[in-house]
Amino acid sequence: MLSPRRAVNSTPIYHPPLAGREGLRLDFNENTLGPSPRVLARLTRLTAEDLARYPERQPVEAMLVRYLGVPETDLLLTNGVDEAIHLLCQTYLEAGDEALVVVPTYSMYRIYMSATGAEVASIPAGKDFRFPADIVRDRVTDRTRLIAIANPNNPTGTLTPLKEIEDIARLRRIAEEILDTEADEIGFLQRIVDIEGEQHHVLAAIKLQREAVGRVAGNVIHRHRLTPILHGSKSPAGICPPRLSIGTLPCSIVS
Repeated sequence: MLSPRRAVNSTPIYHPPLAGREGLRLDFNENTLGPSPRVLARLTRLTAEDLARYPERQPVEAMLVRYLGVPETDLLLTNGVDEAIHLLCQTYLEAGDEALVVVPTYSMYRIYMSATGAEVASIPAGKDFRFPADIVRDRVTDRTRLIAIANPNNPTGTLTPLKEIEDIARLRRIAEEILDTEADEIGFLQRIVDIEGEQHHVLAAIKLQREAVGRVAGNVIHRHRLTPILHGSKSPAGICPPRLSIGTLPCSIVS
């Protein structure tokens, strides 16, 4: 009988909230305002054929490259930040590696990390759910391959100061660092990416949700020209619904 991998058997299961999603919905870091009028207008012009076709991701990625001011080789459009996190874990983690998360935080970090066979170490948040930067730095070992930082954190809403993330990124023992943040923090992300050394990388997974459609699109900014490696693990049509996100992203990033 074919059996799943032991790491998959021991991976925690995500349980969505059972209550209704009405109200402010501040616990999920969701876009509570909805898309911009431009996006809504574009949605009304999508046809049945538009929704049935596989998406052409490259033209929209080219627009995002110009909008974000990053090299084309450093960006990958994904099906929300969830796919970005999944790709990063599958690409950089394996059995015997260690990954760090500060809890409480987004539960999918642990799920995707655990599924690779890596050991996931949980570090409790500080007072008032502050990010315990000193403890995180001290906890890093030679086995630490990835640290996940949600900023602002989900579900607490707390912000991690730029200086604290920079200090962690400078630790040469770290192989990769995920920074999951909001689209209006682009300048913040660019500073983080630009300080990295040759022996480690900072991977910025950005939600494009301020004006885009819900949470159907995200992207990864990845330095050192390693994004093609992620492309090798990514589905060729991973934007879902394909025409919904690809068709509306251009008008959502027009200034």
